[in-house]
Amino acid sequence: MPEPFISPRMFPRRPPVVLLATPACEPLEAMQEGLEESGYHVELIHDGGSVPQRAAQLQPDAILMATEWPDASGLVSGVSSGLDWVRCIRHASSTSHLPVLLLLNDGSERSVASAYGAGATDHLLMPARMSELLARLQVHSRAAQAAREQAHVSRQALSALDAFGYASLTIRLQDSSLLWQTPLAQELLWRYFGTRPPVVPEPVLRWMKKSLQGGATTTLPMGEPPRLHVDRGDTRLSLRLHGGLHAEGERPEPETERREGWLVVMAEQSISVTQQSLSKHFGLTAREAEVLYWLTQGKTNRDIGDILGSSPATVKKHTERLYVKLGVETRTAAAAMALGRSGRGHAAAELH
Repeated sequence: MPEPFISPRMFPRRPPVVLLATPACEPLEAMQEGLEESGYHVELIHDGGSVPQRAAQLQPDAILMATEWPDASGLVSGVSSGLDWVRCIRHASSTSHLPVLLLLNDGSERSVASAYGAGATDHLLMPARMSELLARLQVHSRAAQAAREQAHVSRQALSALDAFGYASLTIRLQDSSLLWQTPLAQELLWRYFGTRPPVVPEPVLRWMKKSLQGGATTTLPMGEPPRLHVDRGDTRLSLRLHGGLHAEGERPEPETERREGWLVVMAEQSISVTQQSLSKHFGLTAREAEVLYWLTQGKTNRDIGDILGSSPATVKKHTERLYVKLGVETRTAAAAMALGRSGRGHAAAELH
């Protein structure tokens, strides 16, 4: 089966959304008007305590929030209320990724340190200049838009794999979680490993961790790593590791990102059908085709003898005869020629 071609679907971007949280008494109408004139959709909120919940519902591109809020008596409660709400935003999984820009009335080192200590992404000293505000918002809103589109493309890719009947799954290594799988992948995991979601088979986890040693991003550290092969009777399951997928709303910062999961694609092949294909193409006997197949898997003569129930000497004779038929002199050359068949038929496509 040819692999589906998956490309990003172009869709119109919505206007960037800014959640502006400020006490009603503060004259920030000019800020709101300036943002709207610059193409932003502004959601104004005057109840600071409801900011975390509204942010979770709205999923804005950025949050602009005053630090100081008056208490019920009308007295300024100090910076604690604004900072506490920033902490709430950071602690909730649905809003932890959202950029928060704190509006500070005090530009002292202590105030700025407190803002970032609470989890603020950026800060502006009031009264803020509109040009500076727009410049900073542009950076944060672009990052948010890019992350949202990346998440959209990831969802499309998974849907396409499912629709094409591919055995695919996503695994998050941080907690060894199986996040998603196609129906065929679920069936193959049970057949070859005896596990059901959300359990990830231990051999798969070990293979992934070994393959990703030293890799900190959603790209593979040294290209595509060796595949994992699992034999079961006359069939073999091959697992290929692809790049990582971003979670919804995450910002693609290569050194510090949290990945939603790594995509693994599985393919099952019939060993006997592959051997029949090799026999027909190269004019080999059934036993010579079996020997050639196991040569491609890196097996020694002793290993092949154990698999086929023959002595190493007998395997050596078959090997010498197939060398003549293939016109090669070494095991490596024979295996390379067999693997070169991968593009000429589905049966041999999974040899490597």
